[in-house]
Amino acid sequence: MKRSSLIHLVFPVCFPLLLAHCAQKTVSKDAAPPSSEVEEAGGDVGEGAAEGDAVVGEGAPADAVDVDEDAAEGSAVVAPQKVASKPLPKDKANLKDKIVDVENEALGDAKKKTLGLFGDLKACRAKLASKAYGGDGTLFWDEPGDRLSEKWLTSADTDIKEFQAVLLIVRYRRDYLKSEWDQCQQKLQSLKPDPAQSLAVTITEGDSDNDDRVHQYMCRFVKKGASLKDFLLQTFSRGILQLENFDLSQEFLVAPLKDEKGVSYKNGLMFMGWKLSFDQGPLNLKEIIFDNKDAKLEHWAFVNKDKVADKDSCLPKAAGLWNP
Repeated sequence: MKRSSLIHLVFPVCFPLLLAHCAQKTVSKDAAPPSSEVEEAGGDVGEGAAEGDAVVGEGAPADAVDVDEDAAEGSAVVAPQKVASKPLPKDKANLKDKIVDVENEALGDAKKKTLGLFGDLKACRAKLASKAYGGDGTLFWDEPGDRLSEKWLTSADTDIKEFQAVLLIVRYRRDYLKSEWDQCQQKLQSLKPDPAQSLAVTITEGDSDNDDRVHQYMCRFVKKGASLKDFLLQTFSRGILQLENFDLSQEFLVAPLKDEKGVSYKNGLMFMGWKLSFDQGPLNLKEIIFDNKDAKLEHWAFVNKDKVADKDSCLPKAAGLWNP
């Protein structure tokens, strides 16, 4: 599954989200807590990828090598030559070390065999979902576990501001997981397990950008005065949006939006069918993250109101019309 055009700016752009394969695991009460294994994230592909072609730059493929003429007749093919990447400068290397430390705290450290907050939260939610604690024995797990330090902070040419932005985002991610774990623990401690019921749970791994999860988040976010900076950092940190699909000069809030009755408000942003209008714009990502510039939400609308579980709390107006 691949989503496109989730955020609309002044021109149509596609922002693919985290893709995860679905799998099922059963956790018995005698088994160790669910692991924090990270699923493979789907990467961006260019045109033609749907037909199975690797996408490379102009000219010969990046891994092309000269081979003996006999190679086509069954001779061994020479392995591609690997090009050594430049080491990171000290300032960027230091920032990356900090990013890795925060990610290890959040997502676990394989070398130290720790699960991190990610694994702790998964174990807690699994226990809550068990029949012993009043659940139905199933859990849909859609928290993203991809590591930004591994995905794209590998080039010495990457701007240092991007390292600083990632550090901020992974800290948000850690704090979010900690907050969710604290809430889960409080709920767990308030319940008395039934020893006659099973602790076994079937866990279905799903996409971090599934509609229900996004609409649940948006319903909590949309309120008068909500911060654009908070929206971007939260969606980046939760894997709903991916930072590598943007650059720091990316401008937001550059066009007006209309609701179903044609009422128009400026400084608009569209996100998965949600229309958001802010008090000022345009602003670019660098200004929002680093320069203490922000915009506050004034109006919001969503045409598929019935898809929002808690619609009455965040969408009091008719479907597709501006709120509040």
